[in-house]
Amino acid sequence: MRWGFDQEQLDFRDAVRVLLSKKCEPSTLREASVGPLQRPVWSALADLGALSVLVPEHQGGLGLDERSLVLLLEEAGYFGLPHPIVETAVVAMPLIGDRLPSESMVTTDLGGPLVPRMADSDFVLLRRHGGFELVPTEDCVVTPVVTVDPAVERLESQAPVASSRPIPAWPSIGEHGERPLSC
Repeated sequence: MRWGFDQEQLDFRDAVRVLLSKKCEPSTLREASVGPLQRPVWSALADLGALSVLVPEHQGGLGLDERSLVLLLEEAGYFGLPHPIVETAVVAMPLIGDRLPSESMVTTDLGGPLVPRMADSDFVLLRRHGGFELVPTEDCVVTPVVTVDPAVERLESQAPVASSRPIPAWPSIGEHGERPLSC
């Protein structure tokens, strides 16, 4: 078993690094702390395939593994990317990436009622009824809360069932600890 990174993964990391060095400048970060996120950075990441790293190729993703993902996340952290990269690339896209446009920005309530970057996101992935539901952000009621991160808002109520899309729950982990597959 190989634990290191292969050349393809390092090339992907380098492409993300070059993109973020050009698109995620300090002025972008300052603007994000007081206003909406700039979508060109997100669109460029989507064009590169960075948001669909874990989505299988037959579903329109890159079909890579977590080793490639960790390199992407490391670069996003280095440049201080303020967008919901973890919520989108790690949680939502592997689960429902085949049902969303590649540039979709998704946040989640998986950490509780405080939802990061909700005002900037297109959808919220909510835990409901033993599974998940994808809700358009405009159908959610939020209130700002005072935290160290000005981009965090409190989810007060979710959309009516009519506007949400049910998504099957993740399969449970098997007896031998197999990794759950995305639905």
